Amino acid sequence: MTALAAVAIASMLIGNWLALRQENIKRLLAYSSIAHFGYLLVVLIALSYSGAEAGLIREAITFYLAAYILTTLAAFAVIASIAGEDERKNRIASFDGLFWRRPIQAFSLTVAMLSFAGIPLTAGFIGKFYIISVGIQSQLWWLITALVIGSAIGIYYYLRIIFAMTMSAGMSVNDEGKDEINVAQNASVSSQDVLAMLLLIMVLLLGTWPQPFIEFAGRL
Repeated sequence: MTALAAVAIASMLIGNWLALRQENIKRLLAYSSIAHFGYLLVVLIALSYSGAEAGLIREAITFYLAAYILTTLAAFAVIASIAGEDERKNRIASFDGLFWRRPIQAFSLTVAMLSFAGIPLTAGFIGKFYIISVGIQSQLWWLITALVIGSAIGIYYYLRIIFAMTMSAGMSVNDEGKDEINVAQNASVSSQDVLAMLLLIMVLLLGTWPQPFIEFAGRL
C-alpha cells in the first residue's frame, strides 16, 4: 500500500506538472490522464482500509470511470473534428477564437475541460467528490492533499484552453484561416456538431442528475 500510495502521489503531481508544460493539446490530455490514474488509485488504496464503506468504494470507481470516459470522448470528438491528424493544428494556439468559428464545438470542449477540472454541474465534479469522500473516510490525508494540489494545477491548464477559445477571432486567425471561418459560418450543423452536443449533454446530465446512474452502478 505504501508503494501504491507513492505511485498515486507521483502520478497526480508529475502528471499535472507535465501537462502544464504542453502546448500540444493531445499531449496535454495524455499527460493529464496520468494524473487521473493517480486519482483513481486513491479509491483502490482505500480498499485496504476499513474506514470507507465497500458500497461507496464500488460506486466511486464505477462513477469516476464513466465520467472520465464520457469526458474524454467529448474532448477528443472536438479535437479530432478541428485538428484531425495535422500535428500543427493540435497546438493550443490553433484553437484560438474557436468560439467565433465553431461555437458548438467550442462549447462542448469547454464543458469537457470543466469536467476534467472537476467543476460543479459536470460529471467530473461528482467523480472527484466521490474520491474525496472515500479518501476522507479512509483518512488518506497525504493522498487527498496531493489530489487537491494536482487538481489546482489542472484547473490552470484546462482554463488555458478555454481562454484560448474565447479570444477574438481577429486576434487569433491568420489570413490562411479566414476562408475556413467563412465556410464554417455559412455551413449548417454538421454530424461532428451533433456528436459533440450528444456527448456534452451526457456529461452535463451525469453531473446534474447522477442518481439514476448511481442506482444502476449499485446493481452491477
